[in-house]
Amino acid sequence: MRILKVYILILSGMLLLPSIARSQQSTQYSLYHLDKHLFNPAYAGVEPELTATAIVRNQWLGINGSPLYQQLSLNAPLIAGNSGIGLNFENDNLGLEHNINASVSYSHRFRFSENGFLAAGIRGVWSGKSLDGTKITTPDGKYEPGSSPDHKDGLLPVGKSRGNIFGIGAGILLRAGNFEVGAGVDNIVPGEYKFEAFQIKYDPTWYLNAGWLLPVSDFWQLKLDGLARTDGTLVQTDAVVKILMGNNMFAGSSFRGYSNRTIDAISVFAGIRVMESLTLAASYDLGLSDLRDIHSGSIEFGLRYSYGNKIFREKLPVVIYNPRY
Repeated sequence: MRILKVYILILSGMLLLPSIARSQQSTQYSLYHLDKHLFNPAYAGVEPELTATAIVRNQWLGINGSPLYQQLSLNAPLIAGNSGIGLNFENDNLGLEHNINASVSYSHRFRFSENGFLAAGIRGVWSGKSLDGTKITTPDGKYEPGSSPDHKDGLLPVGKSRGNIFGIGAGILLRAGNFEVGAGVDNIVPGEYKFEAFQIKYDPTWYLNAGWLLPVSDFWQLKLDGLARTDGTLVQTDAVVKILMGNNMFAGSSFRGYSNRTIDAISVFAGIRVMESLTLAASYDLGLSDLRDIHSGSIEFGLRYSYGNKIFREKLPVVIYNPRY
């Protein structure tokens, strides 16, 4: 039903009632632990090889117009110095809303021990948002075949409306042995998507994450990850338990929420290394919130590729000049 697409937009937090509305928080991914550069630019280049991660998420299966997200992240260390670069691309559709995000990241590491460093990163972001008014129906509107829709509401778009903003993000990462903790923020300076009759304000989103790798044996390892994010009003948390098997397979579960009012879903996931440099992963979210009665869960697929060429792992050799005369 077309009207359900409007409900999805409302549930995501963007209410087109005042002339200035607030946008929803950034996209959530159950497989975020495959590549934390997705939300923190300080992770750009911290691994010794180029890494590319693609994630596709279909949220709230069974609801017409439910969110569909695609994310692509690339990052690599630079040869000169303890630094790295990264690129992110995201495309998402939810109801009448379509978003495209693109960003460029740079990070620098300050090493304080053989197994420890502090990294700081910055990110420039372009975001484009479009709203398709032809997907809206209102109780008092007129929708006759062959004529333009009339919503009887001056704030609602009739056709397609577009807006874009530019933003800056930043992050830090502390890694000491098998433990790490990071913090970041997107859209440090709040921006506004400007449409014909209204504006949508995009507030900063703050992130805090931590991870701990626990070797159990030569074959088994246990990885604990946690992520919290907030726009200053709403808080979303994820707690992940992952079992790694011989660096070739992993499986685990995560829980989203921290109280009776914020419980959202429990997720199960698994991954397998199908080639030396290629890993496939999938997850399924079982909904626990009040929405569970109208959808049949969410699914995600991830693909991670690592290119371990020496140019990304080692510094260039010292140039030796040997003149003939």
